[in-house]
Amino acid sequence: MSDLRNAMTRLSASCHLVALDIDTLEGLAYERTVSDAVKVSGGDVIDLHAVGDQRARTALTGIERHVGPLLEHLDNAIKLLHAGSADPPPRTRRQVTKGELREAHEARERRKGRGEYAPEPARPQPRID
Repeated sequence: MSDLRNAMTRLSASCHLVALDIDTLEGLAYERTVSDAVKVSGGDVIDLHAVGDQRARTALTGIERHVGPLLEHLDNAIKLLHAGSADPPPRTRRQVTKGELREAHEARERRKGRGEYAPEPARPQPRID
């Protein structure tokens, strides 16, 4: 576990440093440099590949992709560590088993069969594997 502790300590420090300068990173990623002219093709559309630094865009994309799921797991860990013993453990979509999901779908179908109200998703929902 010391490897995990070391990685989390490094992650914490890295997050703090990047958060302090996130505006600068976004500027590097999407603002044009002083010497370059913005290339416009097809009207008012700015070609983002002609401005900014691709490395900064790649860093931002990776951070945005991974920070949400990581925070979800860290929030769950904090709740488990600091919740009272009477509180149920946190449940998220990723923690539901396939059997529980199947039971929920079957219960929904039974409610539909009895003519009870069964809410439908407003948009397609992601699959749970």
